[in-house]
Amino acid sequence: MTEKEVKIQKMLKLMKTDKTFKDQSLMLAKSMSESFGKEMVFDPEVQEKFLAEYFDLLDVDGMMEIVAPSYDKCFTEEEIDDMLVLFASPVYQKFVEKTPDLVKDFMEVISLWLSNRMPKIEKFIEEFMTELDKEDWKQDEL
Repeated sequence: MTEKEVKIQKMLKLMKTDKTFKDQSLMLAKSMSESFGKEMVFDPEVQEKFLAEYFDLLDVDGMMEIVAPSYDKCFTEEEIDDMLVLFASPVYQKFVEKTPDLVKDFMEVISLWLSNRMPKIEKFIEEFMTELDKEDWKQDEL
């Protein structure tokens, strides 16, 4: 592994990329379980077993290895050095820690915001598509 690749791995750890991947994957699993008509509420022992097997299947370490080349391709070693300083800072670490709370809050307010607008959006799309039909446009011409 080159010195730059080592720095990228360190940067991914500082960014808590593995935790973010696990959190997003867990949300996906919950969503998938709901699509099967089941809710993922387990007693702690069952949940621990599920998470261990689930995260083993995800192979978080493997994911970290496959995303690293993108950083290598997009950033110079000097830029990686600068990012390491930034990502090691207390304010960035707090940002990473609070990001799940921010995302949860964003999802709640955006969901409400969109639900208030959906009737108008649906009407707009329906009217637009009706107008296209009247004018005999082809969708691929848009």
